[in-house]
Amino acid sequence: ARRRANSRPRPPASASPTYTPGQVAAAMVKTCTAWWSASSAMDDASNAVNESPGPAGWSNPARQQARDRETDITLAQTAYLKSQVDQATPAQLRHLLDQYNELSFAELDATVHHLGDHVDALFKQQNAVMADIDAQCRK
Repeated sequence: ARRRANSRPRPPASASPTYTPGQVAAAMVKTCTAWWSASSAMDDASNAVNESPGPAGWSNPARQQARDRETDITLAQTAYLKSQVDQATPAQLRHLLDQYNELSFAELDATVHHLGDHVDALFKQQNAVMADIDAQCRK
């Protein structure tokens, strides 16, 4: 095959970049610092819903206001977290964070649609993923 004089061969599409141990360590610090910050803010917002005054349920105005704030915080913290994950972050941790974010969005959707049992199931799944992320970040 002929190539133009100024063209360079392209690496195969399957070639993945490699990172130095220092780059991986820096990415882990950045990602895990963001995780601790974002998860703490989201936990606080979730706890505020549970601690809101009045009866539990979808129609309690104080609880609904806390849920609205939880939604805002979850969306903001998810965006922040995604912005802090580098490609040098180990794939397993990136995958766990993606899972956590997907579960967060699913939980928000279930909450909007008042699907209490589904919210509870997603919350349990989220807690399991959180434990795995925490373990990865403690390494």
